[in-house]
Amino acid sequence: IIFVLMNFIKYFLEKFKYQIAIVFIGLIGLQIMNFLLQLDNQSYIFYDSDNYRESAEMLFLHFKLHYYRPVLMAFISGIPYLFGSSTSGIYQWSFFVNVFCWLGTSILVFEIMKNFLKLKWAFVAAIVPFFMVGSAALNYHLLTENIYTFTIIFSFYFLLKYFKTNTFLFLSIGLSILLLSMLIKP
Repeated sequence: IIFVLMNFIKYFLEKFKYQIAIVFIGLIGLQIMNFLLQLDNQSYIFYDSDNYRESAEMLFLHFKLHYYRPVLMAFISGIPYLFGSSTSGIYQWSFFVNVFCWLGTSILVFEIMKNFLKLKWAFVAAIVPFFMVGSAALNYHLLTENIYTFTIIFSFYFLLKYFKTNTFLFLSIGLSILLLSMLIKP
């Protein structure tokens, strides 16, 4: 069993070395920026962030839709309410969702760019957003930017797969994600 597990780990690391490196560089960069700017110690909540929290509260606790905020963003940010979470749990959850989408966007950019560039240049293109302070700072706020960017790039990824394979499934998934992205960002 250990031999099989070791072979699987070796295969996994060889096959996904660039993707693992992207995640590692992104997390290290985020941690360095957090240490330098003390972003996790902030107490200021943007008005938009509070508005998104309010929309999640309205959806999950009062079963109403918000007047201005899209329903999919309210659903994504309000998932902790399903497990009895408090308001602070919503903000903590949004950090993890934002980091997942921020890293996922870079991995998708790599997957798209490796069709047009050499692997090393595609890797460089994928890690460029990690060096943009504004992009990384958005991870610490309950905002739609990272989630919206992820869904748009994800839809482009499937549209590219459609153009390469001419498989209708990829076209329908890509267009569906593109349409769903309209329910994230107002």
